[in-house]
Amino acid sequence: MGSIIEIAAINAQVSSFSDFIEYVGKRSLPEKTDRPAENKRYEELLSLIDGGDYNRAYFLKSDIASDLIKYCQTSLVNEESFIRIVEPRVENQRLYSVHRDIGVKQNKHFYDMSYGIDVHISDLWKILEKERSGIIITGSVSPPPKVFLDNIQTLEDLDSNNKEKYHDFAIKCLKEFIQGNLDWMKNAGFDDPQKILNFDVKLSDYYKECIENNHQEAVNSIEKIIILMCDEENCDYEQRAKHLSQLSQEKIKQHMLDNAEYLKGIHKFLYSYGHRTEFAIYVKNVVSVLREL
Repeated sequence: MGSIIEIAAINAQVSSFSDFIEYVGKRSLPEKTDRPAENKRYEELLSLIDGGDYNRAYFLKSDIASDLIKYCQTSLVNEESFIRIVEPRVENQRLYSVHRDIGVKQNKHFYDMSYGIDVHISDLWKILEKERSGIIITGSVSPPPKVFLDNIQTLEDLDSNNKEKYHDFAIKCLKEFIQGNLDWMKNAGFDDPQKILNFDVKLSDYYKECIENNHQEAVNSIEKIIILMCDEENCDYEQRAKHLSQLSQEKIKQHMLDNAEYLKGIHKFLYSYGHRTEFAIYVKNVVSVLREL
């Protein structure tokens, strides 16, 4: 709701929203020499938006701001697109509130002598049990996934008699998280994914199993087959070769005839990996089809 009010207020006072957005974008440039001369009117309007210079510029260029601007100017909006953009943000905002609530309870545990340990254990457990893996957020401005592990550790430390219950619960939640966030697990910065895997040896095995299943499904998707060939997935040669070799010559031929991107990917693949023995079966099948065509 705050974003809608901000955009509406600015829209009512500018003749060109695009000029305003351009000004804000240039205003946040690192080099002062590249920044525009100060526009007092724009500066006043900019103060209506929460956050620092970079966050303001980022927000104004976002999909949600674009839809809000369109709505304010025309009263028309792509409802499906708007819902798709807004729903995750609303859910993230709810989860931030959950984390804040946990933080409040932690402070009470440390400093409020009337807040008993048993009550704190019960409160924290109820939250984690309700939210499960959903409380583990991967957004760049959110509490890192490690916070979930810290909360589990708190329960284990304060309620050692039920340590196994908390540990098993965490494994189930982390498995849910891993399965639903494979791309994040492969591409996230820092060491957050490894901290998750280090929680229990079962998780490393489960992660490998998920990767294996993901690539198994890839042979049924032309887009994922192209990704496998182009080495855009985080897996070793043997694993890639294993799945590519499952493609029959009939399937390969059909993909070549139906999808130009696949044929283009074949060309790049043969140039980069055609000489590797791991891919011998797939290369043989591809070459056979090319000769036939």
